[in-house]
Amino acid sequence: MPKPIVKKPTKIKTTPYDVAEHLRTPEEMAAYLDAWFEEARDDTVGRAKALQSASQAFEVLAHRHPVTNESEYDRMVLLMNALLDETGDDDEHPLSGLLDRVSDLVSRYEQVHHAISPADSSTP
Repeated sequence: MPKPIVKKPTKIKTTPYDVAEHLRTPEEMAAYLDAWFEEARDDTVGRAKALQSASQAFEVLAHRHPVTNESEYDRMVLLMNALLDETGDDDEHPLSGLLDRVSDLVSRYEQVHHAISPADSSTP
């Protein structure tokens, strides 16, 4: 009686997919976050993961790319507000460092482009 042929199961090699490696511009990051916040309103874990992925990509980009125009400024303000909603007052939150960085970029842009003139002290 011939032996039955037994095939060894083939192993499928997979590699982890990190969305942060594919978010290269503030617009792509904002679009990614917009999609997550629109599609997963009640998924706090998913929202946190989306913010973490965007934060990793943002950290790389932010060191090379300050906010240079109103469109980028608007996106950074949206990101800053999303981070504030996520982190609250928790200074130990994993995303608090990113919030600090985003806030700093927004502040720098505002100081140059949205500066408030000092009040005139000569008028009563």
